[in-house]
Amino acid sequence: MGVTALALALGASACTPQMMTDLWTKYQQSNEPTHLWTGGDGTFSVELPDGRIIWLFSDTYLGDVNPDGTRSTAPPIASNTAVVQDVNGGDLLETKAGADNRGFLGSQYWIMDGTVEGSSLRIFANNKGGGTSGIATVSLPGLVPTGTVQSVPSAHPDVSGVILWGGSISRSPTTRTCTAMPGPPVLCISRRTWPACQRGS
Repeated sequence: MGVTALALALGASACTPQMMTDLWTKYQQSNEPTHLWTGGDGTFSVELPDGRIIWLFSDTYLGDVNPDGTRSTAPPIASNTAVVQDVNGGDLLETKAGADNRGFLGSQYWIMDGTVEGSSLRIFANNKGGGTSGIATVSLPGLVPTGTVQSVPSAHPDVSGVILWGGSISRSPTTRTCTAMPGPPVLCISRRTWPACQRGS
């Protein structure tokens, strides 16, 4: 599970697998009214200007978990979600899965890392059906997706063979995601993974 922002908020020594398990278990057992996150892949976390943390997931199970830890036989699944965490590494507050609970950014996208740019959160969105992939914009502080995903080129017209956007997830100390919006500069995000937090789902 990607825990970079939480590690930064609480310190690497506080970020342990058991702590993360307890945090998400507490959320699942809460009475939070939106469709609860019960599991997801492709995890990234971004600290917002007001101190909250947004957790970004691709395929996500929603709904409830039975007392024995199992899900229903047909749990709702969203293509992408965002879970909002309170400031200073506090409690998880809500799951954002879109109006139809099929995707925070729409049902056609898997999402990668994000970065704050002015009053917006910019998120890398991969179209899982082969359509337009690019950058999604989410307004802050309300966390409302705005407009459509902005396509970005896969190569710069003046630099032959240079790939301008993409990303990678690994267990190495640094995860890097890059893109280039029209005109310079190239937007890159490098994340440091704390050793105490490298294990996870």
